[in-house]
Amino acid sequence: YHVCGGSLITPTKILTAAHCVTHRFEVRLGMHNQNSNKNDAEQTHSVSKIKIHEDYNWKSIENDLAILTLDVPVTYTDKVSPICLVPSCFDGADQTVTAMGWGHTTDGGQNSHVLRHTDLTVVNNEQCKIAVQNKYLADSALCAYAEGRDTCQNDSGGPLVLEYPEDTKCRFKQIGVVSYGDVCASGTPGVYAKVASFVPWVEEMAQL
Repeated sequence: YHVCGGSLITPTKILTAAHCVTHRFEVRLGMHNQNSNKNDAEQTHSVSKIKIHEDYNWKSIENDLAILTLDVPVTYTDKVSPICLVPSCFDGADQTVTAMGWGHTTDGGQNSHVLRHTDLTVVNNEQCKIAVQNKYLADSALCAYAEGRDTCQNDSGGPLVLEYPEDTKCRFKQIGVVSYGDVCASGTPGVYAKVASFVPWVEEMAQL
């Protein structure tokens, strides 16, 4: 049963949300279709180690990042390859970005059987604080919004990416990790862990 997403950043490391890693699970890669009985994943791996960010706060959901270590390295294919991370100086305000996942297609509904994606626009944090009614929104958070479109339950941990069509080595770079939101697609931005704020930590933990 699908409960969270993640992104491959090295042959043995998965970047996901800290609030996702509360139980035992396996990691499926190269998958597009999935339901309760079967899936088309190219590779399935067990997790040998979980590293949750030291400053993760489960009440405020700040620093909502974790890195999973897989039992054995993945094999890179045309469907399984690592994503690049944006640099720590990256801002991203007003950029068009893409979120993806197999999460609920409506608030409180059911998971999607296929990988879905949607384009959103990054909202600056001052506007986001007003929209989500949280004046304490951390600088390490990133918000994204589009009318009628959003991430939803069970999309957590998945990537928010920015496309660089001219970059043949890193066409997509990850700028966020799905963290939390209000009622899905209800008119308020979704909140993501801002990858740029955590690049040194990710590089150290993943030995990049």
